[in-house]
Amino acid sequence: MTLAEFFGHAIRLETAAEQAYRDLVQRVLDQKRLDAMEFFDQMAEYARLHREAMQAEAAALDIPLPASATHSTVAVENPTGAPASVALEDAMQEALDAERRGVRFYADVAAAAEDDELRRIAATFADEERAHVAALERFMGLRAY
Repeated sequence: MTLAEFFGHAIRLETAAEQAYRDLVQRVLDQKRLDAMEFFDQMAEYARLHREAMQAEAAALDIPLPASATHSTVAVENPTGAPASVALEDAMQEALDAERRGVRFYADVAAAAEDDELRRIAATFADEERAHVAALERFMGLRAY
């Protein structure tokens, strides 16, 4: 995997994560769950900031990105994969599963990368995703759903 391929994929993942969290914001708002709404809104913001940081890092390294990785949105149909009527607990589990998949992807790239820069960047991204997993796990443990 090249740095350009990695950044392109990673940026699309973060865009999809942001959209999924924004979808969850709407779902929990409809359920009058303001605590969860604020949490998911914060997670969406983290995804947006991470995507923008990735785009800036790729630009600083003169890595060309595909057009799909330079737009602020990517068409993702039902990004969480859950039906709109899903229970909050199920939606949170979907989000947690998605974050864990992100950790695995970045950790796998870091482990397999022959390029030192790719290995370093992928390991850093894996650590950031681990922080998202920890935040979700803490939030899920604070409330009974």
